[in-house]
Amino acid sequence: MIWPLFPEVSDFDLQRLTKAAKTAHCAIIAPPRHSKQLLKHSNHDLVIHLQAREGVITLTNPDMTRFWLSVEQAVELIATALSLSGGSILIPRLGSATMRTVAHAASEMEMGEDIDLKEPAIQVIGQRVGEQVHEDLLGPQERIYATAFPHIFRLFPVCEGPRQSAHPEPYSSDRPDTTIGMATMLDLIKGATE
Repeated sequence: MIWPLFPEVSDFDLQRLTKAAKTAHCAIIAPPRHSKQLLKHSNHDLVIHLQAREGVITLTNPDMTRFWLSVEQAVELIATALSLSGGSILIPRLGSATMRTVAHAASEMEMGEDIDLKEPAIQVIGQRVGEQVHEDLLGPQERIYATAFPHIFRLFPVCEGPRQSAHPEPYSSDRPDTTIGMATMLDLIKGATE
């Protein structure tokens, strides 16, 4: 069994899930905590893709960074979770991009498909109250309970104590393993719209 971990899950719920995970073959997967849902319609058009067609892309903060997970990475994460014994939280090690990069990639993709389309303007509308500039997947308090692997961090229960191979610093989208450039972002957008 696999449980996705969402921000709405309280610490108490997490402790109960972790106890249950020790007695069964299951894992808890922590997706990016503050990701925005970019899919707007059932036909999988991205909001930013639609805005590019309309001529103006609105961004709250162009320097905002977000982690990006491809379908292949999601499948690999689930397969990893199924292969491990329970009792821990898996946090994917992902690339991140600025929203400026995402906007330019969406613009480039739209202009490549429609030669009559002009390059869309980018309008900065300002951050909303409580909106984070960067995503944090592994905070300073959690990192001492985590072990780093090539594609994941495995966060062990607090009751098992700190790890000898703890990750040395918090893991956030402004300090990712990989920064996603324009070409990779174009591939990710194309993959999300297929």
